[in-house]
This record gives sequence, C-alpha cells and structure tokens, in this order.
Amino acid sequence: MILDKYSAEIFINDGAQVMSTTFYTPLDADQISFVCDGSVTVNIDKYDISISEKA
Repeated sequence: MILDKYSAEIFINDGAQVMSTTFYTPLDADQISFVCDGSVTVNIDKYDISISEKA
C-alpha cells in the first residue's frame, strides 16, 4: 500500500490487481491512524519523499 496526503494505492499479487483512491486532507495533517474491528497484524515502513530542484 502506498499512502500520501491525497491518495492511497493498494497492490495485490505483485501489482496484478491495484486499487486507487483519492481523498483530501488538511495541508497541516501530519499523522496516520489505522483502526479495525477485531485484531490485525500490520507491518509498516515509512519512507520520506524528498523533492530536488533541477538545475
């Protein structure tokens, strides 16, 4: 799953199936919450995206 401030994409079977959605969050949003009914095991890796200007 790839998640940013405006979209989420979920990849299944090495990308054979993909679900994408867009949504709008406040510009000052800086947290993510995960909620479930019951129990779940989740492994999360966070990667920062840096933008470099071309010369």
